[in-house]
Amino acid sequence: MKQNGIAPVLRTGSSGVEVRFLLVAFNKMKCKKCKKEHDGTFGSGRFCNISCANSGRGYKKGNISWNKGKSSKKIYYFYCIKCDKKYIVKITENYYKKGKYKKHCNWSCSNSKEYDEQLKNKKRIATTKYIKKIGGPRLGKHEKRILDKVEKKYNIKIIRQYHIKEIGYFVDGYCKETNTVYEIDEKPKTKERDIKREKEIKEELNCKFIRIKDY
Repeated sequence: MKQNGIAPVLRTGSSGVEVRFLLVAFNKMKCKKCKKEHDGTFGSGRFCNISCANSGRGYKKGNISWNKGKSSKKIYYFYCIKCDKKYIVKITENYYKKGKYKKHCNWSCSNSKEYDEQLKNKKRIATTKYIKKIGGPRLGKHEKRILDKVEKKYNIKIIRQYHIKEIGYFVDGYCKETNTVYEIDEKPKTKERDIKREKEIKEELNCKFIRIKDY
């Protein structure tokens, strides 16, 4: 059966009858790129060879490239936020407008303690937004019962899951009358980050900090 000028041909071999499809061109075809006549044996028959086939690919408009052969990246000069040293960055204008470029001149400046603190603050703000989105932080197993007992014992009102906006922390309970923060610990809080968190909360609210063991 003839299809697009190509027909299958039967061949017999020594081991029996084999069916092989040989490309037999009945009509000459024109290459879409160079307009030369060819027998249609290359690929689908639209092009005469691989060079003509590849020339029609990519970001092309006619015979001119979409960016006319020029790079879309530009050279910008910035100052390192750590050491104030001038450095060069080659980025696109879109990345420059969005602020997607390195803020330091080298690796040692980007790994400084000051930069680490900035990253931690950014992560803390992002975490706070996520906690608000899901309806608040996770409550401890006996947290509600323990704080209820404290309220009855001292006849005070404790705000549950109080958010300290200035430093981005949530505490289990906070009493405005006595200016006291209550934390229910389900396990020992002896790590450096826990001690640092407690210190920051005390400095911000100028309050008492009471830890109640629940383990």
